[in-house]
Amino acid sequence: PVAPRTAPDFAPPPGAPHKRATLALERDREQVRVLPDEHGLWVRGANYKLRFEPGRASFVPFLASHAPRNFPIDFVVRRATVAGQPLRLAPDAKPQATELRVELDHGAFSERWDLAPRSVEQSFVFAELPRRGELALELDVTTELAARETPDGFEFFNDYGHALYGRAVALDASGARLALETELRDDVLRLTVPASFVARATLPLVIDPVLASFGIEATPTDTLSPDVTYDTTGTAILYCWEEIFSASDHDVWADAYDPAGNPLYRGEWIDATATYWGRPRTASNGATDRFLVVAHTINTTTGRVEVWGRTRSVTSTLISAQFKILGNAGYDVLYPDVGGDPYPTGPSYFLVAYERIYAAGVDHDVNARLVTANATLQGGVIGVDQSVNTYDIEISVSKSNSSDAWNLAWQRASPAGGNDILGARVAWDGAVVAPTFPVAVGPLDHTAPAASSSPAGTDRWVCVYEEDYGTDHDIVASGLEGASVRRTLNLSTYDGNFLGQDQRTPAIDSDGTHFAVAYSELYSTSTTDFDVYVSEVLFNGISMTVLQAHQPVFQTDGAEIEAQITSPESSNPAQSTHDYTLAWHREPDFYFFASDDILGATFRGTSGGSVASFCDGSTIQCPCGSGTATVGGCPNSFTSAGARLAWSGQPSTTTDSLQLFVAGLPPNTTCLFFQGANSINGALGSVNGDGVRCAGTPMRRLALTLASPSGGALFPAAGQLPLTLAGSIPPTGTTVIYQAWYRNPAPFCGPSTTNLSNALVVAWTP
Repeated sequence: PVAPRTAPDFAPPPGAPHKRATLALERDREQVRVLPDEHGLWVRGANYKLRFEPGRASFVPFLASHAPRNFPIDFVVRRATVAGQPLRLAPDAKPQATELRVELDHGAFSERWDLAPRSVEQSFVFAELPRRGELALELDVTTELAARETPDGFEFFNDYGHALYGRAVALDASGARLALETELRDDVLRLTVPASFVARATLPLVIDPVLASFGIEATPTDTLSPDVTYDTTGTAILYCWEEIFSASDHDVWADAYDPAGNPLYRGEWIDATATYWGRPRTASNGATDRFLVVAHTINTTTGRVEVWGRTRSVTSTLISAQFKILGNAGYDVLYPDVGGDPYPTGPSYFLVAYERIYAAGVDHDVNARLVTANATLQGGVIGVDQSVNTYDIEISVSKSNSSDAWNLAWQRASPAGGNDILGARVAWDGAVVAPTFPVAVGPLDHTAPAASSSPAGTDRWVCVYEEDYGTDHDIVASGLEGASVRRTLNLSTYDGNFLGQDQRTPAIDSDGTHFAVAYSELYSTSTTDFDVYVSEVLFNGISMTVLQAHQPVFQTDGAEIEAQITSPESSNPAQSTHDYTLAWHREPDFYFFASDDILGATFRGTSGGSVASFCDGSTIQCPCGSGTATVGGCPNSFTSAGARLAWSGQPSTTTDSLQLFVAGLPPNTTCLFFQGANSINGALGSVNGDGVRCAGTPMRRLALTLASPSGGALFPAAGQLPLTLAGSIPPTGTTVIYQAWYRNPAPFCGPSTTNLSNALVVAWTP
């Protein structure tokens, strides 16, 4: 049962605890990925990158995430001689990849790079020699790193770490082996095989050094900016996040897990080049079961920020080439967000919304593009809001357009100071069906909005955002029907003793019934220790309340921030689970955790709506006095506690089990259960006979019945229509008020012979 409340929009207490499972999204770093592009190849290992272009190899050691930029070491074969005579080299040898090897065919010999997770083995293979004699190989070595000779080879170093080019050895086909003389002078590396060894060698002859990275930090790369999305089946979840290789080189990784947090070993680099890719976001397409991952990147030629993306599957290794979504030399476009389309057949698209900087700090616009699951663009730029001299930032797009429209929200600097929250809606085909409208406008500062998906078959959605009270921030939710705000609720007021804590960066999604809001809350008096919480919200277009408040998801001494949340229903409305999946960024505390990591968890929501009692003797003015009535209606001739209307079951439009029963009636009297659409006099009601009626018009009679000899009655009884059918409750839900009217013919306090029970306000949801 739900505790009494005094008005229909007050919340019941939190529901039963949900099941939580925390999982660490530490991808398997002991791996190698070979990533071809139009100019050559990229290789990404656990602590290095390799760039191959015709005739050139560039080794990029991972030194530290806080290194100001990358410090590559370029290797280009300069010349090779046998017995002092030069060998003819093929120009611009093209790199060819096979499994964990990249090979450049220089004609006279082959340059091979064998790839391991934490080192690479460069070798030079001479299958034939035109003559015998001393074999000398020279390479041009170009790098900003300083170089020094050590007993193990040559060390290329700076303040952030070093790379070791190991001592080379010569090997022949018979197994003969010889450590070689190696010299580095004036940026030229010379490897020499003595004539005596060459004379006896059984071909092929191999020169073999090893190259490895060593960072001063000795910790994994820092990771941040996670996002998460389900696939169409609900059995696979794509997580993506940003990895800091250096300050100028951020990469994006996307990996698949099942709902229990078990890796599916389908991880792929969205970007592992030397280009900066930041703030990735992802969504899914139901017709193809593909995902789009978007990020903003820095064009190394123009210096402009652009939006790029890549599509991929979680059921296979299918992944598209990187492609530009928007960017030109005139403006920076950044901070993209993306919404998917769960519709099972095409045509369907992704909506990528982004911020365009028309005039830095003065005029920022909200634009969007449609993108197909085949990594192509559909139509032109969608000008969601290009108003003049407005500063629009922090754009959020709903995870899906499950009701044929994406919901957008963003933050705009207010002329009065502070910030407001605005919204818009874009149809599946790119039409702006609801241009800019206000969501939260007022004297307080509103920031960091997040837009939910709409439950299928409705235009209903919720926008959550921060509200600044000076000493702390609260999380506030506005419930909308299309472009109209119907309810606004401060979620933090349901957090009890934690109301005064600083609560930041909300995220939201819908399971098709309710809405789950993830956020970070500052712990106690700390200024850095944020923990992740979830609150579950009911909004059915009329009522808005919190079903589960301040549910802890993850609490450590580090800062858990940037939480994202998603549900299977966003990717497929036919899903019926009430589970959600979260991902967030944990900053190091330098005691338990040394690096920035990405973590995840599951959250279990509830089903059905809410029920609460009001209009009882503790809050209304009974015409004959309240007697002992505190939870029931006004006193009657049978009991001074009055008739009490209670309930059992679930107010769900899909699995309706709600049953009303009333006790404290005069025995064998006539009782009428009825339904009202509105409360009367702000839930205080109006006098009606010896009681107070709180269920207002329009009203519907549900059932006329007789009380039992003990003074009880119920509806629906066996064989009667359920409440959803008897009361014509729409499948998408609504809020109604139930009350029981009854006859009380025995003399009581006045001439009236009728009375009423207390009332129940019921918020129906699917």
